Amino acid sequence: MISSEPVAQFNAPAMDIDRRHLRVVLYSSGVVGLGHMRRSLLVAEAMSKSPLQPVILMLADARQAGSFAMPVSMDCITLPALMKKPDGSYLPRYLSVPTSSVMQMRSEMLLSIITSYQPDLLVVDNVPRGVLGELEGVLAKLRESSNTRVVLGMRDVLDDPCAVKREWTKLNNQSFITHNYDEVWVYGDRLLNDVVSEYDFSDDLAAKIRYTGYLDQCERLHGGEDDELSELHSLDICPGEYNLCLVGGGQDGAGVAHAFASAKMPTGQKGLIVAGPFMPDDARTDLHRIAAENLNMRVLDFANEPTLLLKHARNVVSMGGYNTTMEVLSFEKRALLIPRVKPRSEQMVRAERLRDMGLVSLLHPSCLTPEAISAWLHASDSKKPRSRSVLDMGGVPRVAQFLQTPLPRAASRCTLSIV
Repeated sequence: MISSEPVAQFNAPAMDIDRRHLRVVLYSSGVVGLGHMRRSLLVAEAMSKSPLQPVILMLADARQAGSFAMPVSMDCITLPALMKKPDGSYLPRYLSVPTSSVMQMRSEMLLSIITSYQPDLLVVDNVPRGVLGELEGVLAKLRESSNTRVVLGMRDVLDDPCAVKREWTKLNNQSFITHNYDEVWVYGDRLLNDVVSEYDFSDDLAAKIRYTGYLDQCERLHGGEDDELSELHSLDICPGEYNLCLVGGGQDGAGVAHAFASAKMPTGQKGLIVAGPFMPDDARTDLHRIAAENLNMRVLDFANEPTLLLKHARNVVSMGGYNTTMEVLSFEKRALLIPRVKPRSEQMVRAERLRDMGLVSLLHPSCLTPEAISAWLHASDSKKPRSRSVLDMGGVPRVAQFLQTPLPRAASRCTLSIV
């Protein structure tokens, strides 16, 4: 578990915080699904609990950002969206223009917005250089002419250790982070994954690591519950009497959703699928057709607060994305994870470790069938997973604390340029 750190007074770099509110920028790339954006929204919610009362600007590339609840003192700008193909390459998600044109627009927008906003704190979610290096110019500018505190926010698991070491060596990421970032916040518990030893981080990089613990959804939720319960009622579903299937943004979740739609629900229980906004149209059409043939099955194309649906679910069948898994842990739900294994094995690594801790069930995607899901749903397993007794779930107050307690400058980023 993580011990509390000594409280130190935070001095806003560019201007006395008594003269203005602390300015924060959250960079959230989301080229596969909604995970980065939802994690950034949760970080913003945690920051809003700080006595510094920050004003927060999120930069995202999912136009659905405006559908999610945000703290009062927060706004969002969406960039021209990208999507990541299975081979790892990028394409514009909506605009029929060359990828290079979209990247030029994004880079220019990021530089203009961040330098104009003059943030006291920039938090970059998980991608040190930004998508295709789009943040390199911004970070160089901040390093040369700003006292902006720069933080890299990382998931608990990045990928298979060998893959991380290989990719990070190729991109020279450790040196880049050491020179451009003041701190690295890991949104997880060292007990599940010690990133320093797992990925062979250097001593300089290790000195910047701070574990927040998992960001407890129970501390975040407020309002909106009546709307979600009303939606359940309109679908003829009662709280606690349905099994929920979540596939993130839905871009690669059709297989899980289709298998769940064909699964047999236990007596007296219904099934509810949230398809996600990025599910391909033909897969979405097939999903609605399959579900229509199952009297106990319902489909929502999008939910602006899926966390509330998860809170009231009896069981959860899901892919293994960070955010949904974190919600499962927060509400200590009985869950079957069917993780993505390509192009990264991050979801599988996390799911295997949580399974070994007795906190989730795991089904390899190669074994995915309606019958396998049905068998798990019908299994007489009434044991409630006790996530809180195993993992540190104190991330929400700790993020607010980290906002006020920067690391000593001795551990901050270097001022030398990288050759």
